[in-house]
Amino acid sequence: MDVTSISGWLSSHIGISTSIIGVSTLRRAVAIRLEAQALTDTQVYLALLLNSEEEQDALVDLVVVPETWFFRDRQPFVHLQAHVIQRLHDISSQTPLRLLSAPCSSGEEPYSMAMTLLDLGIPANHFTIDAVDICKPSIRKARKAVYTNHSFRGVTISERHRHFRTTAEGFVLDPAIASAVRFHCSNLMRCLEGFGGSYDVVFCRNLLIYLEDQAGTYLLETIAGLLKPGGLLVVGAAEMGKVPAALFQPLRQSFVFGFERRSAAGGEAPSSAPANPKSAATLPASSRSQPPTAATAPRRLRPMLVQAKRSGTETLNPSPAILAPGFADGPAAELERCRRRLQLEPTSDGTYLRMAELLLHLQQKQEAFDCLQKCLYLQPKSQEALGKLIALSRELDQMEQSQRYEDRLARLKTWPPS
Repeated sequence: MDVTSISGWLSSHIGISTSIIGVSTLRRAVAIRLEAQALTDTQVYLALLLNSEEEQDALVDLVVVPETWFFRDRQPFVHLQAHVIQRLHDISSQTPLRLLSAPCSSGEEPYSMAMTLLDLGIPANHFTIDAVDICKPSIRKARKAVYTNHSFRGVTISERHRHFRTTAEGFVLDPAIASAVRFHCSNLMRCLEGFGGSYDVVFCRNLLIYLEDQAGTYLLETIAGLLKPGGLLVVGAAEMGKVPAALFQPLRQSFVFGFERRSAAGGEAPSSAPANPKSAATLPASSRSQPPTAATAPRRLRPMLVQAKRSGTETLNPSPAILAPGFADGPAAELERCRRRLQLEPTSDGTYLRMAELLLHLQQKQEAFDCLQKCLYLQPKSQEALGKLIALSRELDQMEQSQRYEDRLARLKTWPPS
């Protein structure tokens, strides 16, 4: 089957490269549509395609890859919190944060963005989230906001219970979260310029890898025009090399795959946000143009500010629970020292163990879990790491994993000391 002309239309219409998605994939999609239209000639089908928006939608739906889940890759959402905390003094109902998820697939990503902000204490009227996708079935599913287990690969059971209601149909998202996102069914290659500028955050993940080079360049230049200087762009892991250095400055954060928009004058954007949202609390007042006050900060952050005001310094300081004994100048600062130490000693099990302790105090449980696993890999007989993994697995509702660690610890305790 010759699909050359259809491949050309696909490239010009949505920028998709057939050489990347594969000719066989396109042939299968065209074969399905030929059968649906009772046609055998691809040129006749092309004529139909060019004159029918409904047929264009049907073919595109067969070609795009709507793979997503809540809090996919997790770390970008951790950094999103840090990015927002640095800008608290600019956020209000009059000047809300603007975020964009493009493409948004069936809604898991923009809803994860909304949950991240609401959990941080940002009121719903202090931010807006636009979400765009070309696939109509995906947008319909997103607006319905009912999901199955397949969408929760990055979510603990406790998180799911907090934000979703279990029904016979599936897991229904809290209406307060669902109403925080505005969905648009549109072609990203044609619609973004109409959205206007001044976005604070854009998530554009795992689309660039499917685009022709020219289309990818156009999309990134358009996104650059939408983002404020210093605004956050998050892409997919395999897309980092496609982002132009002239427009975006890469973040120095592991597993975020993010960039900050450079200033219009071509200089560097403000320095990247810290890896942990809580670490923004330790920034000196001179690094923020106007620190938030107890009256203006989001409600869930106000107790920290009230505590600081009583001590005579109204800055966003970490709560006493975070500054636990043994953390000297704060867990965030020590965590950064641990990361630098690992650059010099990447096989230091003790450093991974200490990082896990710090991350637990910062409530980054999944990251702490990862550090404990690395510690155990480097030091298989570490009873301390095993003990922490047992407790943390229970907190994360991973009961089978917890039992395996318990069995391993029991076997270890029966061995003679080495």
